[in-house]
Amino acid sequence: MDRAIANGLTTQARYEVLLDELATIRLEKVIAYGEARYKEKSDEFNMWMCYCDVYRKFIRLESLLKVNKNNKPDPEMLRDTYMDLANYALMAVQVLFPKEESEELTFERAPGTPYQNKD
Repeated sequence: MDRAIANGLTTQARYEVLLDELATIRLEKVIAYGEARYKEKSDEFNMWMCYCDVYRKFIRLESLLKVNKNNKPDPEMLRDTYMDLANYALMAVQVLFPKEESEELTFERAPGTPYQNKD
């Protein structure tokens, strides 16, 4: 976010804040439910599991947009659904396109932020 602000890119800075929020949401869910769901199974299983996760959230989004006769869905529910969609899409990329085993990731924790790659 500091690079975005230093370059006067306020929309990019907001985007990075949202990415941090997504990481926090994901971390809370992993702590609560574990990581077994996203450990490598088979390519076909992973592909369909990811598709189902995203599709389920898409159905929820579609329902939120259609149900309300005034075409004004609850903003909080709508935001939560979009955030869930983004997280499931990122998890799909993580599962379906894993990094090479030889690539090492190193992390450091900045105060008040989720874990970030040092690069």
